[in-house]
Amino acid sequence: MEITRFGKTMIIKVFGVSSLIYSASNINVPNDIAGNVKRRLFSFLWKNKRNKIKREGLYQDYENSELRMTDFVTMMKALL
Repeated sequence: MEITRFGKTMIIKVFGVSSLIYSASNINVPNDIAGNVKRRLFSFLWKNKRNKIKREGLYQDYENSELRMTDFVTMMKALL
């Protein structure tokens, strides 16, 4: 049985991004590390293959996108 993209997005938001945001809220995260985290999250979402949807499209609301992925870099900037 394979997890759907929506399910993977929920796993990323609940377990990945939330724990990383909590840990990184107390420190200043360098841009290269934030970019590395972002790459790994998308690598998990697309199973190490090429992106099938533009990343900007994934960050939109549910009316425009079915996934509504959280942008880690934008969240880090918002916390500062």
